[in-house]
Amino acid sequence: ESGSTSTVSCLDSQYLDETTGDCVNYKNQGMKASADYGQAIDSGNTAWMLMSSALVMLMTPGVAFFYAGLAGEDMASNTMMMSFVSMALVTVQFWVFGYSAAFGSHGVFGWAGYSNVGETPSGTYGTGIPHILYAFFETQFAAVTPAELSGGIVGRMKFGTFLLFVLLWTSIVYDPLVYWIWSMKIDDTWKAASLGWEGKMGALDFGGGTVIHVSAGFGALAAALMVGKRFNHGDPIKPHNVPLVLLGCTFLWFGWFGFNGGSAAAADGIAALAAINTHLSASAGFLTWVLLEYAIHRKIDPCGAACGAVAGMVTITPGSGYVYPWASLIFGIVGAIVGFGAVQVKNRLRYDDTLDVFAIHGCCGFVGGLLTGLFATSDVNPNIIGGAFYGHGMQFVYQLVAQCVAASYAFFVTMAILVALKYTVGLRVSEDKEINGLDISYHGGLAYDYSNHGQKNMVAMMPAMSSLKETSNEYNCVESPVEKIMIQNV
Repeated sequence: ESGSTSTVSCLDSQYLDETTGDCVNYKNQGMKASADYGQAIDSGNTAWMLMSSALVMLMTPGVAFFYAGLAGEDMASNTMMMSFVSMALVTVQFWVFGYSAAFGSHGVFGWAGYSNVGETPSGTYGTGIPHILYAFFETQFAAVTPAELSGGIVGRMKFGTFLLFVLLWTSIVYDPLVYWIWSMKIDDTWKAASLGWEGKMGALDFGGGTVIHVSAGFGALAAALMVGKRFNHGDPIKPHNVPLVLLGCTFLWFGWFGFNGGSAAAADGIAALAAINTHLSASAGFLTWVLLEYAIHRKIDPCGAACGAVAGMVTITPGSGYVYPWASLIFGIVGAIVGFGAVQVKNRLRYDDTLDVFAIHGCCGFVGGLLTGLFATSDVNPNIIGGAFYGHGMQFVYQLVAQCVAASYAFFVTMAILVALKYTVGLRVSEDKEINGLDISYHGGLAYDYSNHGQKNMVAMMPAMSSLKETSNEYNCVESPVEKIMIQNV
């Protein structure tokens, strides 16, 4: 009899009762997922997703260092704190209800507090990995997005207002965008299927080019316009700490392997392909930006090169798991050209997106989504039908719709959030706080403490500082708070 029961074949919606040898219907989808996957944890996939989560987590400090080095030294601490506080706030928000709102199949609060998000796989997200691990992975994505956006408003937004903004923006902008394209459910045939309308339509976003970079970029543009220009906007501005910029770029480049490679949610060939595509696109973007700057300015700027690498990675993100490696080089080249051009347009239009978030993230993410609609192929990833260059022209249309919806939704809803905050708690710091620098105004001191150099060293530096002051006045630059403090102490 045991031999006969071993040959019994049950329907997808049934399981074999080992005691009676009968096929029994599952009571619900949750029971189906638990029965199928409860004992099927894949240790390799789980280890890779743990590593990927940690890699993506490093990207938020990477953004902090990258932005702080590009910003003025009187706002370095404030700039970094905007990224770190985003990580802390969004982590809690995602636990309370954000993950449920973005990925849940049972309403905004169905998985609130990680209810029913446990150690067993979900059956929808990932292959043989604990559901709680997937939630941890996606939390890092949610945290880095407002950190990226913050680059558009450094040096002039109230810190308390920024905290409220991060919570509102993540809840009203980010979570719905994720739901529309990435949310999944188990359908009537007990298979994973898209839950959001963009996913059902067929839009592709492998690593978050649309969800993360387009939303952050267009949100930053809206924020820059709403908060307004810096008091010294128009004065020459140079990165105050080039090594910090390159350190931040290193963190981002390294973390992006988990960002895109981890989006496969398995340690497989697609994850490996996404990683090498990321590296190739970053390298192509780096080199292209260097060539553009040298052709125009006859200089090789390390900060510009770092921006080129980031532009390349942003551009390849939506297609990293869908295209051939040779195509990723095209993504990187086009992304760097688009990002570089968008920076020049910003300088002509004179809006104050301080650290070029719209150019690097918004424009490059948008173009990357469109390129995915052209170059994606089922030869690389059998889970898709392919793009326009492989006989499926409608894929480009789906991508265009997804980019336009994400861009317009992020821009206009960000504007609405900031209008509400402007007329309640206020957006902008006072002019005195802005002139003194937000590090002193909000964080109790400058990021760099020169007090240990001693009085004697300050006196010795006075002739050089005097010369520096004359030079800065000649070029209409603003004297830094560090110079002011050192002069006052002599």
